[in-house]
Amino acid sequence: MRKLFAARTLPLSAPPAYLFRGPRMAAIVMSALLALCAAALGTGRAHAQSGDGRATSAQAPMSDRAVERRLERQRRRAMEQYDGFEFEDAHSILERALNWARDNQRQRHPYLARIYIDLAIVHASGLDQADKAERALWLAVGLNRAIEIDAAYRSRELDTWLSAIKERYANADAYEAKVRTAANGGADAADPADPADPADSDDLSGYTCTAVADMLHRPPKQAEAGTALAIETLVNDKLAADTVLVSYRVLTNAGPNANGGASGASAPAAAGVPYRDVVLNKGSACAFDSQLQLDTADGATLEYYLTVLDRERRTLAVRGSPQAPYAVAVTPSAAALANAVALGSQASARGAKAPPMGPGIYLAIAGGSGTGYMRGKTEQVDSDIDCCVAPEPAYVRVEAGYRISERTSMGLQMRLGFPIGANLDEHAVVAPAVLVRLRRGLRSVSEGFTFWGMLGGGVSRVTVHLQGADSDQDTDTAATGPLLLGTGMGYAVSLSEGRLRLTTELDLLVGVPVADEIDTTRTGLGLVAGLSLGLWVDL
Repeated sequence: MRKLFAARTLPLSAPPAYLFRGPRMAAIVMSALLALCAAALGTGRAHAQSGDGRATSAQAPMSDRAVERRLERQRRRAMEQYDGFEFEDAHSILERALNWARDNQRQRHPYLARIYIDLAIVHASGLDQADKAERALWLAVGLNRAIEIDAAYRSRELDTWLSAIKERYANADAYEAKVRTAANGGADAADPADPADPADSDDLSGYTCTAVADMLHRPPKQAEAGTALAIETLVNDKLAADTVLVSYRVLTNAGPNANGGASGASAPAAAGVPYRDVVLNKGSACAFDSQLQLDTADGATLEYYLTVLDRERRTLAVRGSPQAPYAVAVTPSAAALANAVALGSQASARGAKAPPMGPGIYLAIAGGSGTGYMRGKTEQVDSDIDCCVAPEPAYVRVEAGYRISERTSMGLQMRLGFPIGANLDEHAVVAPAVLVRLRRGLRSVSEGFTFWGMLGGGVSRVTVHLQGADSDQDTDTAATGPLLLGTGMGYAVSLSEGRLRLTTELDLLVGVPVADEIDTTRTGLGLVAGLSLGLWVDL
């Protein structure tokens, strides 16, 4: 210790002058240059020996022994800082070791138990953080049931905690052994006379949070296809868990599985199926749960495992793993079995609907309203239209057409607009137009999304408010046409097993004034957008 403190008294800003004189300085410089060259050559060899034709410095995964040596070096450095009363530095080094293990997928390495033990020592005896010290002990025993505190750092408080934690883990391990025995088809070791024994239950309702070691999970015995499967687990509050994940996948082609109690897919088939992560919801006390929707056929196998994470995304506890997951057989639900007969009896009705609809006649009727963009003058008082947007209060469309194919039709449409609200004497009361519509459907011309183009003649009318006029003579009309071009899109849904459809359509009409007047109707350039609701029937 005296040497350590003496070394700290060297003035770092004033290195000894003899280092810069004579052959000693030359030797130091030469040694540094040789070290740099050796490092460069070593790097070059590492790149050249990558073996796959790519210049890469990526290293092969470290062996367990190499991981242990690295963690041990960090642990020794941390405890040297602790011995020198640099508690914050010791804590920082140990935290960095845990983060390194996380970033290198070694979060369950057994040597991390020793890191957690030292972290408990730093928290308890150095930083006076009893709750964090106890948490570190829980995590240490979770990795190594036989872990002990070094004699030089033992204290009555730490020994008491460690003893109680080991006892809790021993009880929890015994319970999980009962669960595995039952899952493997053996006799359940629970005491049937003891209703409080949680191993007699199909769920975790009989287990209290005070009996949980790190986490407690009882896998379901089976799952029903087409239903939601409840996944629940209890997590010790002492771990300060932030997130609990269930990672799952559904496999077919069943075969044996190492967990017993269910069957899983063969290894080659399972290797190509990724796991999906679902975050469990925090329930009451220490419970976490979620629902997995099994939209799959019976005969499949659900595989899953559980992971508990803290805020730094470090693993605190696991149940199962990607290589050895829980496996649950998926069976047909009672509802599915009951529906099988009903579905069979309806097959003929569905079969009549399935073939594509061929050529045929249809009728359609719809009503709606719209908004127009107008330029020009009003019809009655010949007033300039200063504002550009005006309403088309109502219109009705009646169409008869021919369905050329399942996805294409052509129809002749009569469109009647009603300029409701116009109040000038002798104003027009209707806006007639005739259009030809060519329609194309994404799936079917009479069901789902459809698009169309239109060409025809006539007028579309909007109502225009007159500024400064009396209230009973303040609304004129404006017309666009007589050449009408249009486009639009719609959606149709079946109302029954028959040929009746409900339609909603959004269309756009452009009126081109190829003539200033038609008879007594003054027309201008305009654009009218309308939204309608209607019925379609295939004859």
